[in-house]
Amino acid sequence: MTGAPLTAPAPITAPWTARPPVSVRLRSAAMSQATAVNGRARSHAVLDPARTEQWNRFLSPDRVFLPTHLGLVLEEVRVGYARLRLPMRPEICQVAGLIHGGALAALIDTSAVPAVGTFYDQQPDMITVSMTVDYCGAVKGQDALAEAWVRSGGNSLAFVQAEVRAEDGSLAVAASLVFKVRPRPARG
Repeated sequence: MTGAPLTAPAPITAPWTARPPVSVRLRSAAMSQATAVNGRARSHAVLDPARTEQWNRFLSPDRVFLPTHLGLVLEEVRVGYARLRLPMRPEICQVAGLIHGGALAALIDTSAVPAVGTFYDQQPDMITVSMTVDYCGAVKGQDALAEAWVRSGGNSLAFVQAEVRAEDGSLAVAASLVFKVRPRPARG
């Protein structure tokens, strides 16, 4: 066999160590209440200040997990409802310059978490068991905005609807999710 001699591959580095940090905007309870409320949000009750503050820490920049790596921003949370923003950045786009479908799916799944968490009186443990995503359009050159709301919930399952729109209001994604929920064990 002829050709160049084999060499060891270059070491793999974690992608988050090679990039500058993403600035994450957090909104205080006062800022959230001052935000203009759209029709869907208006149909959900306002959270009490303590729960609002709890959810404002959900995407804190000191938490190292996929949503903060993507730069997701929690814009509003109410009982059974959440709105998140995915800021447009070149590294979350596919070759044609559109925000990658995987990033939009992560936005949907993440937006459903506070919607489910606030639907119940006590935040349950939860895990996504099903997510159906219909890509209806695309987001190019602008932020993506996701809204998620609980359609119904019981002792073991919560059913969620979600939409992602470009900042111009055009629908990019419609989704339905099912979460397995269970009460958190009492701390002793």
